[in-house]
Amino acid sequence: MNVKNETSENQRFGGRVVLVTGGGSGIGRAVSVRLAAEGADVTVADINEQTSQETCRQVEAAGSRAQFVLADVTRAADCERMVAETVRAFGRLDVLFT
Repeated sequence: MNVKNETSENQRFGGRVVLVTGGGSGIGRAVSVRLAAEGADVTVADINEQTSQETCRQVEAAGSRAQFVLADVTRAADCERMVAETVRAFGRLDVLFT
């Protein structure tokens, strides 16, 4: 799949900000990259920084902005922080994907 070609054709999430938990790998990574291809800016929240940084690179390669937040969704304080950091970086939060 050529993500960059799809970017210009389909912007269903253009201008939206999405927070993806578990975005460092697997379904979370696939969702992050797909939403970026459709125009979303993405916060990748995960407990693994190395794999999450790779997801961020893929999001940016798809033409969107990305940030990583180290977070464990089993901890309330981490959940509050990942939302706050998303809003701080992008100005708002439109979609939460867990």
